[in-house]
Amino acid sequence: STDYKINNIAISGAIDRIDVYDKDFLIIDYKTGSLKDKYKRQIELYQKCLELSTGKYVKETHIYPLI
Repeated sequence: STDYKINNIAISGAIDRIDVYDKDFLIIDYKTGSLKDKYKRQIELYQKCLELSTGKYVKETHIYPLI
């Protein structure tokens, strides 16, 4: 779990998988059950936090269901 702050708002979460490339990242988050719209917002926050904390661009994000 990692803690971030965006505009003085604390955000805590754990990114399931980060693929690191020379200049950018790929974020993958695994979910059980149905894929809901709230997960889209969650991965967008992960992306913003990772970009702010590293200065690198997140090229892609994916949410995959676990069966």
